[in-house]
Amino acid sequence: MYDLTVKALRAIFDLSIKTPAILPAETYFPNASRFLEKYADIQKQVMALNRRNMPLFHHLMPEQAAISALDGRDWKLFVLKAYGTTIESNLSLLPTLKQLLADHPEVLSAAISVLAPRKVIPKHKGPFRGILRFHMIIRCGWNDAGEAVSTLIIDGKAYQLSDGQVLLWDDTYDHEAFNDSDEDRIALLLDVWRTGMPLHLRILARVIVRLVGTSVTLFKRPTIE
Repeated sequence: MYDLTVKALRAIFDLSIKTPAILPAETYFPNASRFLEKYADIQKQVMALNRRNMPLFHHLMPEQAAISALDGRDWKLFVLKAYGTTIESNLSLLPTLKQLLADHPEVLSAAISVLAPRKVIPKHKGPFRGILRFHMIIRCGWNDAGEAVSTLIIDGKAYQLSDGQVLLWDDTYDHEAFNDSDEDRIALLLDVWRTGMPLHLRILARVIVRLVGTSVTLFKRPTIE
């Protein structure tokens, strides 16, 4: 039923939305600049977190085990906000992000993603096009040539982002990730409302988010000490 529902949703949105995988933040998420302005503070606070006790993604969402637990290497997720529900105990540890999220309600979900060294996230795609993914690298590993060695492949194109670099993209396109370094790769992930949708898709997107939001009670508990 889940797969059939996702396919139906994709078909409905695809009839009206023809945008490419990578989108300009200044058009679709203009407040991205506010997060970039605070990058140094965000990085400092995130790096101070106790990553050892962060939960694995598939422990929070068992249905994602196929992409999270495939290679036995950790993908941890520190959830700050999920489909409009804030996790105050986690946000209290990141005051800069707490204020930014309060100021910008178009951000529906927010999390710190931690990929262990050599972690691979296999090819997959999101369920519907009503939201977009904003990706900011907090810390990544480097090779001997001084090049970032963490790779996102979106719709067949590789992107190697380094500390402080960002990307806004539509996660209904196939995507995969590789941490080819010996260090954790840490990123801020934001899901934001897609702007410019016709009225019927805006209504449908809000209904979907409201329904999914009722199932995020698991995220309300503290996830690290």
